[in-house]
Amino acid sequence: MCSKLETLKELRKKFDIEINGLENYSINVPNLIIANHNCLMDIFFLPMSLPTDIISLISARLIYKKNMERQQMIEKYLYAMPIEAHGGKKYADMCINNASTLLNKGYNLSIFPEGAYIEEDAIYRGRTGATRILYNSRTQGVIANLVPVAIDIDKRNLNLDSYSLDGNKIKITILPPIDYTNYYKKYLASNNLDERKEMLHKPVDIGLSLIASTLNKKYYNEYIELYPKKNIILENGEIIPVDEAQTNQYLSLYSSQLEKRKEKILKRICSNNEIN
Repeated sequence: MCSKLETLKELRKKFDIEINGLENYSINVPNLIIANHNCLMDIFFLPMSLPTDIISLISARLIYKKNMERQQMIEKYLYAMPIEAHGGKKYADMCINNASTLLNKGYNLSIFPEGAYIEEDAIYRGRTGATRILYNSRTQGVIANLVPVAIDIDKRNLNLDSYSLDGNKIKITILPPIDYTNYYKKYLASNNLDERKEMLHKPVDIGLSLIASTLNKKYYNEYIELYPKKNIILENGEIIPVDEAQTNQYLSLYSSQLEKRKEKILKRICSNNEIN
């Protein structure tokens, strides 16, 4: 059974892709990669550009929603773990805490902090999930790198939801890791809610600002508007209204599904490492 990294290398041959800054990516410590989001294919362009296996933190709807082509692509090419952004704090925390355990074990993660891709050629402020994962791990003694990656796509005739980019040039730039130590310390030391929120935002804000500068794009210090789905989606594609999803039945079920998916991914990665 070949690794996802090997299958991604084969997929990479189909695209006109240039990669710069590999010297900024360490293979000696776990990395959490944050990147801008241009289109659907970013979820494949990012891991195919890196020298190690990556666990991709992406929307639960990309993984679970019944779309045969997309599900086959994700299953073939990605180690994908869901982020449920529409189920409220309990589901968001569940996904973030689960991701933190993966970082604690030394696995590399990637996430798109903007939370969505849009047609506008700009970079928007990111959510704080990446920082929460880093800070959670740091409290466990795991110091991971926070690595910004700029994804530049020639957007002529670009279909945002397409699985193939005919003739579009893709340029990936891996930027130096961000030192978030002082923000983490201030976050721990502060009892002021606003200051703690600011310390959560700072590392991601810096990362996305650097990405915007690298791509010569405008940076907006505001969120992309996400239209609330008012539901969660389960592994089998079943859609559950948010209010109903707050019951112990569904919280327990979702937690169990996350754990099983995580263990399946780790088993696959470990198996491939033993073969290699």
